[in-house]
Amino acid sequence: MEAVDFCGRAPQRCPVVVLGLDESRGADQLAVHRGIASIAALKGRTVAATYSTLGPYVLHRALERHGLSFSDVKLRNMPMVQMLSALASGEVQAAAFSPLQ
Repeated sequence: MEAVDFCGRAPQRCPVVVLGLDESRGADQLAVHRGIASIAALKGRTVAATYSTLGPYVLHRALERHGLSFSDVKLRNMPMVQMLSALASGEVQAAAFSPLQ
């Protein structure tokens, strides 16, 4: 996913990917705080994602399906290892991550 991150940061220098290996061992997901009843309820709330992973893509697709975009949430770059505690404490209201990280 480094290519996705790189292309997002420097689209004029985006490389052509000729081979990709999928090492995913689980489905990326969007977890929400138990007080959040729907994806639409994330509007105006803080959502964690690690920019160099598929997290932002998973979040984008979930928001899009409910008529929202990145501009509707407060996106916070966060290492996956910190997401569960941030979610449990209410520091963020949702987190996009891979469950096996």
